[in-house]
Amino acid sequence: MYFPQEEYEDRWNRIYDELRSRGLDAALIWSRSGGTHERCGDVLYLTHYYSSRSGHVPDLVDFDWMGASFAAVIMADGEPPELVPDSPEYPRELLATDRLALPKTRNIIREAARAVRDRGIEGRVAFIGDGLLPHRYARILEDELPGVELVPADDLVESIRLFKSPRELECYREAGEIVTAALDAQMAAAVRGGTQAEVAATGAAELMRRGGAFHMVPVGSGQREDLDYFVGEPITGYSPSIVMKPGDIVRTWIYGPIWQGYWCDPGRTAVVGGKPSARQRDLITAANDITQRMIDAIRPGTTVSEVTQLGDRLRREAGTAEDATSAMFPIYGHGVGLFWESPRLVSGADQQERFHEGQTLGIEVFLSWQDVGSVGVEQNIIVGQEENELLMTTDLEWW
Repeated sequence: MYFPQEEYEDRWNRIYDELRSRGLDAALIWSRSGGTHERCGDVLYLTHYYSSRSGHVPDLVDFDWMGASFAAVIMADGEPPELVPDSPEYPRELLATDRLALPKTRNIIREAARAVRDRGIEGRVAFIGDGLLPHRYARILEDELPGVELVPADDLVESIRLFKSPRELECYREAGEIVTAALDAQMAAAVRGGTQAEVAATGAAELMRRGGAFHMVPVGSGQREDLDYFVGEPITGYSPSIVMKPGDIVRTWIYGPIWQGYWCDPGRTAVVGGKPSARQRDLITAANDITQRMIDAIRPGTTVSEVTQLGDRLRREAGTAEDATSAMFPIYGHGVGLFWESPRLVSGADQQERFHEGQTLGIEVFLSWQDVGSVGVEQNIIVGQEENELLMTTDLEWW
């Protein structure tokens, strides 16, 4: 395991403190992995379990096969988490807990309910997975656990995950070095030109060579309305048939569980050939400047609204036009960790959450001028007391 055992034990203790503060004695925590990463975080955080079973295996209801790629953790009585894995053969040396409820059937939902009953757990139980489990699974849990009131608490584990330990911050610094190398290569390929797929492949190859993982490598390119939508090909994020010509804008990201499951999602914009027009240069520079000024405004104790209001004002001053990409991402960023986390920096919203030292964030801006097109930039940072730490050093300007 990447983290030492005492790191996990500290996480467990903090979960129990949070349960007590909410008047709850136990928790049933669900995650899904199996090749996807968006909702694997809570179980991974507590046990270092990640299933390699495909998350797209359909339920075989007639054979009582259900819940491939789902796993549950039971936390009760202040004891180590009890893991209900969908892969009972998972290597034990990779687990942070030695308490397992090994499934006797292929129905992980019923197996988790059986494990709760075997523990004698009743009453109000925090239910983490309310926004994740299919309705079919929730019905089974309710039928199988008549003495349990499942109290929706999807934010419970994330509220602990928001406060990164020193070891997690070191992990993030390693992730920043890995993704910087990948994005450097990706941007150099974008300036050279070629197909969108070639740009994505260059960044992905460098990331994977260093042991990193990605969720998506989005590439958008062209002139004006070509850039209205975020990517050239929605299924993959890039097209092997769209050839980027000199003078085309290229807007590209690389994001996902870069290192040990921890997400980074930096993005940059360049122009093929490295010789932007004056208007292209001004638009890219304006987006970069807005992003940096918002980062500079973030300090421990600053509210989210103070930063989003600054972003709204700066975008108005830049004269941005609305397009599909801006509508897709009406935010100025979000927390990052084992996927995107709170807060979401929502444009125009009243958000009084305050940033804290050691918080990990993605700060992003999309800016559009109708005569030029749409550009974007994103930086990942660690919030510092005096100044914020950039996690990647890929250049903002590529000319």
